[in-house]
Amino acid sequence: MERAFYPEAMFDQQADRIESALTRLALPARVDGGVIKESHVRYHLTPAIGTRPLEVVELAEDVAQEIGVQDVRVVREAGELAIEVPLERAVGLQLLPLMQTLPRLQPLSAVVGMNHSGRPLLLELDRISSWHVLIRAPHGTGKSELLRTLCTSLALTSRPAHAGFLAIDLSGRELGHLDSLPHTLADVASDAAYAREFLLWLIEEMERRSHSGIRQPHLMLFIDDLDPLQDQLGADLDELLEAILRDGPRSGVHLVAASCRLTVGNGVPAGAPQMTAVVEAPSGAKQGSFLFRIASESVRADAAWLSAHDLDSAVRLIRSGLR
Repeated sequence: MERAFYPEAMFDQQADRIESALTRLALPARVDGGVIKESHVRYHLTPAIGTRPLEVVELAEDVAQEIGVQDVRVVREAGELAIEVPLERAVGLQLLPLMQTLPRLQPLSAVVGMNHSGRPLLLELDRISSWHVLIRAPHGTGKSELLRTLCTSLALTSRPAHAGFLAIDLSGRELGHLDSLPHTLADVASDAAYAREFLLWLIEEMERRSHSGIRQPHLMLFIDDLDPLQDQLGADLDELLEAILRDGPRSGVHLVAASCRLTVGNGVPAGAPQMTAVVEAPSGAKQGSFLFRIASESVRADAAWLSAHDLDSAVRLIRSGLR
C-alpha cells in the first residue's frame, strides 16, 4: 500500500477490519492495497465470486458501522471497486487490535502506541529507566487518552498479583473505568482531600515495604491532570511526589502522571530523571503524537487509543482473567 509517512501497520489493521466487516455482511471481498489521499484512504476491493458490487454500494452505511467510522464511500470506476475511509479515523491506532498482533507480553509491560518506523512501542515499567512515567503536554494533545491507554494495556498484560492500581482523577472522567478493574485497590480519588489521604497512606506503605523487603505486587499510582491537584495541595503534594519518585523502586511503587506543567528537574529530586520516562508533545505535532524520552533514547510515536466500545471490551476481558 502507498503510505506516505504513516506507519503501514495502521492501514493493515483498517484493511483487515474492512474485510471482516464485508464477510459479516455476506459480501466477501479482498482488500488489494490502497492509496492515501488528502482527506481519506482509498482501499481497492476484489469481490469474491458471488459478491455483486452494487450490493457493496447499497450497504455502505452498514460497512461504516461495522468498522467503527461515521461514514464510508463505495466507489465504482472503470470496472473497479474501492472503499474510501476518512483519513483521520483511518489512521487512528486502536489499542486492542494492536495488542492482538503482538505475542504474549511480560507483566508490567504497557503497549502505548507505534513508533514512526511502524513498530509497536512498549514501556516496561519494571526497568529502572522507565520506572516512573511523566506525561507533560498541553491541553488537547491527547495526554489523558495516552494515560488511559497505558493503564488499560498494563491491566491486560499484568494480573492483580503483579500490579495493584491506585488512581487520582479530580475530573472523574478519564480514569473512572479503573473502579471496575480487579487490580484497583481503592476508589478513584476525585477530590483533593481524599487524594491527600491516599498519598499519605501510600508513603506509609512504601516505608512498610522498604523495612520488610516487600516489592510485590507492584503499586501503580496514576494521576490524571496533576495541575489542579497541585494548585490545591501545593508544597504538600510536591513533597509527597518527591518521596514516591525517589524511593519508589525500593518498595515496588510507580508514579504515572499527566500534567500540562510538570517538568523533571523542577521540584523533582535530582535522581528522579534516571528513573523516569518523560513523554512530551512536540510543537506542531498532530494530536496523539508524542516524543518519548527513555534513558538516553528519544522516540517519536503515535499513541494507541480506546473507543468507548473497546474500553468496555477491555474491561470485560480483564475482569474475566483473559490476557
